[in-house]
Amino acid sequence: MLELHQVARRFGDVAAVDGVSLTVGHREFFTLLGPSGCGKTTLLRLVAGFEEPDAGVLLLDGRDLATVPPERRPVHTVFQSYALFPHMTVAQNVGFALRMARASPAESGRRVGRALEEVGLAGLEQRRPHELSGGQRQRVAIARALIDRPRLLLLDEPLGALDAKLRAQMKLELITLQKEVDITFVYVTHDQGEALALSQRIAVMNRGRIEQVGTPESIYRQPANRFVADFIGQCNLLAATVSGVQGGQLWLEVEGIGRTAASCAQPVHPGQRGTFALRPEAVLLAPAAGAAAARRGRVRDRLYGGDVSVYTVVLEGGTALRSMQPNADPQGMPALAPGATVALGWSERAGHFLPE
Repeated sequence: MLELHQVARRFGDVAAVDGVSLTVGHREFFTLLGPSGCGKTTLLRLVAGFEEPDAGVLLLDGRDLATVPPERRPVHTVFQSYALFPHMTVAQNVGFALRMARASPAESGRRVGRALEEVGLAGLEQRRPHELSGGQRQRVAIARALIDRPRLLLLDEPLGALDAKLRAQMKLELITLQKEVDITFVYVTHDQGEALALSQRIAVMNRGRIEQVGTPESIYRQPANRFVADFIGQCNLLAATVSGVQGGQLWLEVEGIGRTAASCAQPVHPGQRGTFALRPEAVLLAPAAGAAAARRGRVRDRLYGGDVSVYTVVLEGGTALRSMQPNADPQGMPALAPGATVALGWSERAGHFLPE
């Protein structure tokens, strides 16, 4: 549905978007994810028509957008600030575009009512923005953007102004809404948790370029490079060298750990250098007494997170590894105090090798 081919946008000497190519499918929930300043919002503004590309082509349903002004593109944007008219009611805000298009009062009322039902705001038509919660104001902004059924809805950090509990609620509502309205969503965020929870596919951006495109699971479990592994969730990252490939099994010599197995998404050769990436939830801990494990260490600290605890364990050679352990299982391992000696282990396929 949406195609970008070598799209670029510069601001002076800064390449905000640097030769980006990607495709977004019909009815897809697609997310642009990356740190502040990586170019994701600029890319969204190029699609919306608020910025003009310095190079490249943007196609929507096969149509070149270069000559289509923003107001004539079948695209709407929802901003973090909501951008609601404070003097208007909810119904007036949602129906503003219809009034500008001179829709009849009956038609406008019918479509506004349907839009408010879709976002769960039926019955609040006469309230004004200051009488609504943050989540309700966000839903008004979404209803206004959906009122004339755009082909594409762009969402720029739409949950950034909400508290953590409300953000969690709105994630579920956005997933349900996108399926119900059957419209393509392109979502911009720097929050990895949002991207993993909401998206069918994610494009991870860094310095104006796309580092990796894939499903949330593939990006999390098989990051393309060190940047993606480090940016998405927590990850232990250690320098490593390929020591051999035997029977389809990749073996590494990892700094501070020694010989260990790993997976890799691309062909490698002995002597090749890179990074060993190991997620904390894959590192298993057990009290050292009576445990048969090749690696032992001492707990340096514990970060309690409610459902899980993240332990930092220092191995005998001084290398530190993080391990994430659930707190909910009453039959599980008791909490480990700093200074406790533990045995560590992980499955052969848990670690991932990222070539330089």
